[in-house]
Amino acid sequence: MSRSPIAIFCAVAIYLAVMALMVWGLRVAQQRVIETLGSEKALAEWRAFAEETRRPPPGQQPVLRRPVKSDEPPSLVLMRDHFIAILATSLLIGSFVYAFLLFLLWGTTRGAGLESGPRPGPGESC
Repeated sequence: MSRSPIAIFCAVAIYLAVMALMVWGLRVAQQRVIETLGSEKALAEWRAFAEETRRPPPGQQPVLRRPVKSDEPPSLVLMRDHFIAILATSLLIGSFVYAFLLFLLWGTTRGAGLESGPRPGPGESC
């Protein structure tokens, strides 16, 4: 059973809209992270925290905590340096989820017009 061109057009239009919203949302998130964590104040706070993790607490047993190795917050590095990988992975997973949901939707509506013949009533055998 083939789908009407209108149904296919709607499915493609919805897909493009959802993917465009995903790209827009990720870009907004990237800009906010870079603005927030990329400022001089935030970087100074991060560096102070990193330096604190490298020193053992005075007069106590050393805490079993790994020292921070990065000079910048991991969120900033991720969104600034690896944004293309995040975007590609998000689009790939989003496309898979959309295709799966479309498959389920079309599968449930496909059988609506099919008749398999008379059904046996109660007490009748097949």
